[in-house]
Amino acid sequence: MKLIVRKSLRSFAVLLSLSSIVVTARAQDNSGTKEKKGSSFYIMWGYNRDHYSRSTLHFTGSNPNGDYDFKVLKVRAHDQPDMDNFFRTPPTVPQYNLNIGFMFNEKKGWGIEGSWNHLKYVMNDNEVRHVKGEIYGQRIDQDTLISPDFVKFEHTNGNNYLMLSLVKRLVLYESKNNYVRFSGLIKPGGGVLIPKTDSRVLGYHNDGPFKLSGIVVGVTGGLRVDLFRYFFLDTGLQVAEAFYTWGKIYNGKVRHNFLSLQYSYAAGINIPIGY
Repeated sequence: MKLIVRKSLRSFAVLLSLSSIVVTARAQDNSGTKEKKGSSFYIMWGYNRDHYSRSTLHFTGSNPNGDYDFKVLKVRAHDQPDMDNFFRTPPTVPQYNLNIGFMFNEKKGWGIEGSWNHLKYVMNDNEVRHVKGEIYGQRIDQDTLISPDFVKFEHTNGNNYLMLSLVKRLVLYESKNNYVRFSGLIKPGGGVLIPKTDSRVLGYHNDGPFKLSGIVVGVTGGLRVDLFRYFFLDTGLQVAEAFYTWGKIYNGKVRHNFLSLQYSYAAGINIPIGY
C-alpha cells in the first residue's frame, strides 16, 4: 500500500509540474503555435502492469458441508502479465487495454473516452493471514495459513474495468509542420467491474461466468506523442479504487475493495474530422 501511494503521489506531482509549465508558458507568450480546430476520433490498443493494495476478502455462502461467513484480512495480490509467449498467443491473453475516444473540442483539448482495461488479480498463496467469522457453525478468529485447499482466489480473465472518462489534453510542444506533438492528458472517470472470477473456497471450485460485480472509479495521467497527425504513442498511469460487491463464488458471493496502480503503454490512430 505504501508503495502504491508513494508512486501515485510522485506521478501526480510530475503531471502537476508539467501542467504548471504549460500554463506559465502560455501566459508569457501568446504567440505560440497555432492550435488545431475541429474534432477527432481515436482508437488505441496497448498493455499494462499493475500493483494492488491489500484488501479484506469477505466470503458468504454454503456448500454441502454447511454455511459460512468469514473474512480473510489484509490479503496481498499481484498481477499476471502473461507476456512470456507474446508472439505465440492471441493479443487478448496478456493484460491489455482498448480505448476509444472522441475529442469534441480540439482547440481547447476536451474529449471523452471509453475504455476496457483487462487487468488480472491473483491472491498470493500460502501466506498467513488473520481469518475471522464462522465456518460450518464454528467461530474462527485466528491467524491461518491461506493455502489453496482453504482459499484460492483470482480475477484472471480478468479484473476488467469498463470505464467512461472525461479527457483534458495539455499541449506541451508542437512542431511548426504539425508532424510531431507532445501532450499531457488527465482523465478522471468511472465505470463497472466485469470479471470472470476463478475461486476455490473450502474445497469447492467455481470459474466464472463473466458477471457485473461492482464499480470502479479512478483517474489517469498520461503522455502522448502524435506523429504525422494520424498516429500516436501513449503511456499512462492510472490510480483506481475497485469495489467488488457482487463477486461470484461457488453457491455464494465475495466482497472486497482495493486500490490499483496501473501503468499502460499503447499505440493508436487519430481520425480528424471537422477541419
